[in-house]
Amino acid sequence: MSGSTRTRIGPHAEYLKSILILKKLFEARELHANIGRTYTLEEIVEAHTYVNSERKKGNVVVKID
Repeated sequence: MSGSTRTRIGPHAEYLKSILILKKLFEARELHANIGRTYTLEEIVEAHTYVNSERKKGNVVVKID
């Protein structure tokens, strides 16, 4: 089907709809992410160790630059 445009309907559309709803809630400050720690990609081993420890509070973010 070269040259034709398809509209994707189904799970992808529902996923996108959910992401857009979450985006609006974050922007309106009605939803807050509880981020406990942030690591760089180079610190991935430390991040993994922390997540597996019993000390983890909040979510862990790994920044990819």
